Amino acid sequence: MRQQNANAKSPAALLKRYGDALRGVLSRMPTDPVDILAFFDNAERVFKNTNIPATYQAQLLMPYLTDKARAMVGRMDQKKASCYAEVKALLLCEYKLTSWAYRKRYQTATKQSGETYVMFASRLSTMLSYYIASRNVKTFNDLKSLLVADDIKDMLSPDCFQQILAVENTEKEGWLAHNKLAEVIDRYLASHGFEDKPQTSVNPAYVYTPQSKPVYNQKTSFNKTQEQNKLERRCFHCDSKLHIIKDCPHFDKKKDDNMSKRNNSQIAHRKSQLEYTQQ
Repeated sequence: MRQQNANAKSPAALLKRYGDALRGVLSRMPTDPVDILAFFDNAERVFKNTNIPATYQAQLLMPYLTDKARAMVGRMDQKKASCYAEVKALLLCEYKLTSWAYRKRYQTATKQSGETYVMFASRLSTMLSYYIASRNVKTFNDLKSLLVADDIKDMLSPDCFQQILAVENTEKEGWLAHNKLAEVIDRYLASHGFEDKPQTSVNPAYVYTPQSKPVYNQKTSFNKTQEQNKLERRCFHCDSKLHIIKDCPHFDKKKDDNMSKRNNSQIAHRKSQLEYTQQ
């Protein structure tokens, strides 16, 4: 009896029991980097609900990793590979997305076929949470400043935007608060000769102006006018713009051929009469 109790509490027996508890509950690691954070969040929630000790978590996670992730963990130091926190840190570092990538995924997300709106809303909320977490936002004022700063950066020219990214890379949080961002932009514009100048004189290369219609230069306008002056292709039979006469469904080619033969014979007859009269 004591031997059976000892065997039941052995590491191998506990590992098997915990593995059976995870089967059907923990999903496999996704291939999309956006969903990897959700995978670890779900794994930690399952570990907590099933009271799995931290010493077994890394081993129990291995069967649910992708082949590439398992190969990466296999190259780790054995002591670190048995620590769940070390394994998680390695994989998140390898598959990490930039903050802008998380934001772009959130902005361009669309509802997938077979996905309910409840699932879609949950996915949007998760992606937005990842973006906010990647920006180390802690308070409501930080969140408000982040949203304002993002809207301002969307209006910048490519050159100015690259300059802002270079400045943000030197910041601890990885981004500039909206008031500090505005100061950096003003200094950048002033250093390029735009200080105290009216907006109409600003070089458009540094100012982004959204336009609903394309702007044509003189050469393009001239070419466009020439194209407009060209004759439109129409069907000679029904005057349609959708096809030409050889594809016209209303045109009877056999009838036209007979008509052409009849006209040719009449022309030849009149020509012979004219020649006879001249003689």
